[in-house]
Amino acid sequence: MTIQEVEPPTASAESPPDLVLSDNDDFPLYTATEAAALFRMSKWWVLAEVRRGHLDYVQSGNKYLFKPRHIREAMNRREVDRTQQGRAAA
Repeated sequence: MTIQEVEPPTASAESPPDLVLSDNDDFPLYTATEAAALFRMSKWWVLAEVRRGHLDYVQSGNKYLFKPRHIREAMNRREVDRTQQGRAAA
């Protein structure tokens, strides 16, 4: 039995581009689904974070939209620096 070399699939015109967090803090506005992809969580988790007051947003009608700044700040609040764990505050 021989091993066949298989080429990895190439991106087609139908596949969406990778979602990237913008450096511009005002644009674009991300939907809850897009924000969830950036967090690598579900849309329902994002909406729960909004209800808990842990995630800032812009409301447009019945939609929650998120600035890159909102997502970046929420990620920074959740970042764990293991070098600082267990040390007393000075």
